[in-house]
Amino acid sequence: MVIKLNLAVAVAISSATKKFDREYIYLVPESLKGAICPGMLVVAPFANRKSLLNVMVLRTMSVEDTTGLKFLAAEQSERPSISTTEIELAAYMRRMYNCTWFDAFKCMLPKGWDSKNWRSVYEKSNKSVGAGAGVTGESGFTLNVEQRVSVDKLVRMLKENMFKQALLHGVTGGGKTEVYLHLIKAVVDSGREAIALVPEISLTPQMIKIFKSRFPDNVAVFHSRMTAKERREQWINVREGRVAIAIGARSAVFAPFKNLGAIIIDEEHESTYKSEAAPRYHAAEVAAERCKQNRALLLYGSATPSVERFFAAKSGEIELFTIRNRTNRLAPPAVYVADLRDELKCGNRSMFSEMLKREINKNIQNGEQTILFLNRRGHSSFVLCRSCGYILSCRNCSISYTYHSDTGRMMCHYCGATVREPDVCPVCRSRDIRHFGAGTQRIEEEVRRIFPGASVLRMDRDATTAKNSHEKILKEFRDEKVDILVGTQMIAKGLDFPNVTLVGILAADSLLNINDFRTSERAFQLLTQVSGRAGRGNIMGRVIIQTYNPDHYSVTMAQKHDYCGFYEQEILVRKNLEHPPFMSIGVVIISGADDRGAFDAIRELHVRLCKTHSCDQGALISKPLRPPIEIIKDKFRWRFIIKHRDAMKLADMLSEVDDLFYSGKLSQKVELSVDINPYSMQ
Repeated sequence: MVIKLNLAVAVAISSATKKFDREYIYLVPESLKGAICPGMLVVAPFANRKSLLNVMVLRTMSVEDTTGLKFLAAEQSERPSISTTEIELAAYMRRMYNCTWFDAFKCMLPKGWDSKNWRSVYEKSNKSVGAGAGVTGESGFTLNVEQRVSVDKLVRMLKENMFKQALLHGVTGGGKTEVYLHLIKAVVDSGREAIALVPEISLTPQMIKIFKSRFPDNVAVFHSRMTAKERREQWINVREGRVAIAIGARSAVFAPFKNLGAIIIDEEHESTYKSEAAPRYHAAEVAAERCKQNRALLLYGSATPSVERFFAAKSGEIELFTIRNRTNRLAPPAVYVADLRDELKCGNRSMFSEMLKREINKNIQNGEQTILFLNRRGHSSFVLCRSCGYILSCRNCSISYTYHSDTGRMMCHYCGATVREPDVCPVCRSRDIRHFGAGTQRIEEEVRRIFPGASVLRMDRDATTAKNSHEKILKEFRDEKVDILVGTQMIAKGLDFPNVTLVGILAADSLLNINDFRTSERAFQLLTQVSGRAGRGNIMGRVIIQTYNPDHYSVTMAQKHDYCGFYEQEILVRKNLEHPPFMSIGVVIISGADDRGAFDAIRELHVRLCKTHSCDQGALISKPLRPPIEIIKDKFRWRFIIKHRDAMKLADMLSEVDDLFYSGKLSQKVELSVDINPYSMQ
């Protein structure tokens, strides 16, 4: 007897929630049998829906029993496709980040992937874009000894055609970018492709200019400020092999190259490489997985590497290259600490120490530029009634409002709610309401008042909402039309202005007073990175750190430019507390409008998980407790923390939490959020 086999496919459904996210089997109609393959986007009927759904083909198969199986739709619209390696990457993300298939696929597909007119978009791009890809410009730059040693060793690693990882630990101004460019040239010359990631959109224009001058007509760009059309065209250029290099922020890690040779992650320690929305991926982890698939080289670069990355380098897990000297051959900037306790004793209650005011005046007179750093946007960090002590707080979140002088309103930086500043205290009806704690807007106002002849620009999230606003601000400053640039961490790294000889860090304590195990690390990194903006030209730089905690090791080590000294102290703290890199951390949060209901739900989840893993020696599960911010967007929050020595086992535990939550009645009134190795523990 001849058994008849029918062609079928396993697919993922585009609109599936986590509860229904699994493989579904469909039969393939005759019209598609010659074309169907994994990675194709097709449409299919689903359940009792009247409209067809987008589905992704995961694999093909033959089936004998067709009972209950439906056919894919016979007529298909043009859709973009992905490769089998990208399906494997999505499977990794689905497990690691506890997301759905399409949460992962949407990271890899261009904007408008589900549009019916995709074919016309594709053809228009095909006609309008055509470039000399593969031709690289010459650098015209002679590497110094440290750079040459790093480049030569990296190129040898590249030629091994094996998955390799390396950390380039180089001082600010040490010329790491030039190492990246020489490595990328070696990648492209070998017939392969490269991705370069930068942490901030503010750095993208600067890097684009450098890359496009070095590799004309061979660079694609990806970042969040691009239009959907621009992103689609860049995606097509990469997919069709018209360019060999992609540069951009976090999302550029998904650039659809077919023969990837290297991924470079500049400023690898930065928080922006971690996504805060589903899927909550870390670009470095995704990059590592892509490089494994492609037997490619992954290079991390930073003057202040993450503790986890430097630990891996020190333990021999990844290669370590070091650049100790600046390319301009000048010593690092001289760093001075202004003790604000002494300033208060002398009667100085302003936001500027006497030393900083003196040095700013000196810069103005000499025609040199100054950067003032404060990691808090807005005008005032909180508004307080001096009669009863009431702090005006967000009606939706358990944090205070920040006053913004440009709009005259108070804003919550978590939910975005805004309200007018009240004339009287809502509690005691007093009119004695005052602003406390400075933000970048207030600093800008004070600079204009204290230094009336100076030109000032501000760069923070509020000042850069318009398209191309980053480029305009930076160009004006680069052209030396502005004396003083005030900004948040947007200006703390990567920017290279030769005429900046003075950096003032106004409130170092705001970096230290955060309830998070990464606080000391983040403070040291920001202090060091923003200090590195000074003295990048031919004049020695100066840095002034204003603080009430001059003896904190983050401050003292930043003053000495001593990363290794900081690391040796921080790694001991991490080991004693069993924090990363010794354990991976998972956070489980339940939130809901009813506080008691949220607590009952997390307690039940906690009890069930602890029963299952009571004998798991590698796991530590905390009790359910309040997170530092108890209410966000009118929802009460409870959480527990899981630690595990094995990151993938921790990911499986978080998936188990997800299954427990959705298998019962817990999901009816509360919401679940899980994250692995979050950057913020708030």
